[in-house]
Amino acid sequence: MLLWLLHLWALPPVGARLECPPPRAGDSADPGGLFNAAEIAARWQMMAAVSIALVVALLLGCYLLPRASLNRGFVIRWWGTLGLSGVLCLFVPLAVGRYAPVHARAGSCSTRPAAFPVEIPFDLLFPRMAAGLFWGLLAFAVVSLVATRLMGRWPGTGGFFHYRGCPWPRWNPGQG
Repeated sequence: MLLWLLHLWALPPVGARLECPPPRAGDSADPGGLFNAAEIAARWQMMAAVSIALVVALLLGCYLLPRASLNRGFVIRWWGTLGLSGVLCLFVPLAVGRYAPVHARAGSCSTRPAAFPVEIPFDLLFPRMAAGLFWGLLAFAVVSLVATRLMGRWPGTGGFFHYRGCPWPRWNPGQG
């Protein structure tokens, strides 16, 4: 259940196959090897951890940096931060997938039996990117609601107290 909450429908592709290096002249081609499953699972966990940290940092910035009461500026900032949360969580898997090293499972390629570094292909990253977009939007909205309900009870919590009545900002704050 926790794994599904962190990754939604884009669970770590631990059985994903990779293209093995070309064989030497005269040797037969290898049909394909496997990614190191532990490293793939660790990269997906890293994607989730970075996404969580981004959402929390954006939420704190949205609520605690300004010192004004609920106004049009806050509403615009809330919606903008919501969108930024989704966009950043969309690109987290791409960044982690491209810059965190992953290896082929040792012995899975006959053309190169030792573990060797490989890149995670875009087609494996894309489902996690789409899930990251949705997850970032959903997480920011839910955590915003929970934080304003819980922390908005005490005046010492700054923006969470001032904005406690508005975890879901109106589209047009001039009305109502």
